Amino acid sequence: MIKFFRKIRQQLLSEGKTRKYFKYAIGEIVLVVIGILIALQINNWNEAKKSKTNVIQLMENVQKELILNINKANAVIAESVERDDILHKINNKIYTREDYKNERELTRIISHEYPFYIADNAFANLMQAEDRNLQEFYSIINELKRLYIDLKQVSESTDEIEKKMVCDFANYLRDTKDWYATWNVFNYLNDNYTDEMYTYFLTDPSYFNFASDYFQVAIHQKFTLAHNFRALALKVYREIDEVLDDEKILHTKISPTPSYKLADYEHYVGSYKSPWGRAEIKIKDGKLFYSWDGNHGGHFVSEIYPINKHSFTYEAFTNASYMYTLQFNDNDKVVSIQSHYGAKRDLMPKIKP
Repeated sequence: MIKFFRKIRQQLLSEGKTRKYFKYAIGEIVLVVIGILIALQINNWNEAKKSKTNVIQLMENVQKELILNINKANAVIAESVERDDILHKINNKIYTREDYKNERELTRIISHEYPFYIADNAFANLMQAEDRNLQEFYSIINELKRLYIDLKQVSESTDEIEKKMVCDFANYLRDTKDWYATWNVFNYLNDNYTDEMYTYFLTDPSYFNFASDYFQVAIHQKFTLAHNFRALALKVYREIDEVLDDEKILHTKISPTPSYKLADYEHYVGSYKSPWGRAEIKIKDGKLFYSWDGNHGGHFVSEIYPINKHSFTYEAFTNASYMYTLQFNDNDKVVSIQSHYGAKRDLMPKIKP
């Protein structure tokens, strides 16, 4: 091709057609420039495609990390529900001396930390990309920042406060109780606890003060945090799933919600009456749903996440974080559900069909 153009130029010069030669030369230059621009455009297109592929891969990694953190949130929620019941009984002086003797671990309930560690390596790698393609996913990026910057900071702060509470309680016992060493070196096999020790956990105001503060931070605040984190993480997970589907990326489909065998929780189903409205639990499409109609809270429907036979939560969507406990009669039939919001507990009797 180059020899062909050179031959034409030489022929024009030999024939003395200078004006035509310059016109042709300019035309040739234009063609070269156009060719260069097309090549640059193709190169930019390829680089943009390669860049977007990289961003999509990073987002797929973030989605996998979300699964990890959702599972951690589920564990924190389940632990919070269990400890909520124990602390409720402690603060309301429901436990007896025999309860403490039969289960000495009850004396140590506020001496344990249950941190909520949020993994964020995949998110950090996504943020380090500094790619203009990130702007295409502006909404998802903002929600991820809410999860991994705002809520993570709150989680770390809550963990630090909880850790200090546990240390303060242990230090108080060490400095004021002669039996601290016996209590501190816990032994399941030897019952070397004294009546003085049991009396402290049953009656001492200092213990109830520690337990009350621990409940507010290590249970209520942590439960609310984990509940809201899970709700937003589930939302972002589904949004990333849509992006991967739109990009026709073959990725492993993992359910971000806890799985359960429906037959184990059919006893949840029914209608429940509260002074502020009516709740109903139904089965739809193989899942449990909680609906509410009332003058407090309006109307909503949300999927239920069972924790065990007695307890469940539902998906948070208005920063309202409730845990629920089912109440059974002597025949193991559900007679009511109790909603927990902090120290507040509302009993909703089951409406007979």
